[in-house]
Amino acid sequence: MNPVLSTAYGLSDQQFNKLGPLLRVGSREELVGKFQNDVGGSFGSFATKVVKQFDPKHWLHSTKHLGELKDNIKGKHEITDETKDLARMVKETYKGVDSRQTEVAGHTLSKEDSDDWFSVYKNDANKKIVVGIRGTRDKADIIPDLKIAAGTAKFDKDLNQYKGLKSKYKDYEFEVAGHSLGGSKAMFIGQDQDDKTHAFNPGYSYYLEDNYNLQRDKLNLHVVDGDHVSNQILQEQPKNTTLYQKDSMIDPLKNHTISYFTGKG
Repeated sequence: MNPVLSTAYGLSDQQFNKLGPLLRVGSREELVGKFQNDVGGSFGSFATKVVKQFDPKHWLHSTKHLGELKDNIKGKHEITDETKDLARMVKETYKGVDSRQTEVAGHTLSKEDSDDWFSVYKNDANKKIVVGIRGTRDKADIIPDLKIAAGTAKFDKDLNQYKGLKSKYKDYEFEVAGHSLGGSKAMFIGQDQDDKTHAFNPGYSYYLEDNYNLQRDKLNLHVVDGDHVSNQILQEQPKNTTLYQKDSMIDPLKNHTISYFTGKG
């Protein structure tokens, strides 16, 4: 074993023997090369997170947390009206701007501020704005999804767009909500801006844990039990999480879709 690699990456022989076969590599050099070529980013951070998944203490705590969530699991009929309204604003973002519903829960769509990814709904009377962010819709969105899985996703363009809205509407209270990939973006934006955030079945990888404070009071997660896209986040024991009963045992997409949370198909 190369002692330099051992020191730099902090992997014991036992840990490497578990990690290597998972990534189909036979040496530490090959492992580093594979990560840097295929994923990008810091190998040291990557290795630490992967090894963490083999830590019995981590699994013990996450299993206990998941058990507590399942003890308080909600049925689809228990989704609150406020949650449904936020989900409806997000759902509209999957449509073209001109096809979106103009009025949702007392908020009016601002077409001039909305685009392919963002739906900006304003309530001028209460000085409130909800920004809804869609998830994956077509093939062009696959690359951001892969970057989430790899832990290299960056949402600076979305953040700057959101900051522009806050600069334009300085007297308004902002709330951000997103689904799937959009949920990941909403979490990133809301944390940076310290705004109330709702993430519906957000895309998540444990490689992303350094990017998010999952104990943030203003972060609200809405996750369907068994959803493969979002359930990995439950291992990190996020603070404000509502777990919902799965809608289908045979169609995983039904459990992931934003329509689950709107109360409509």
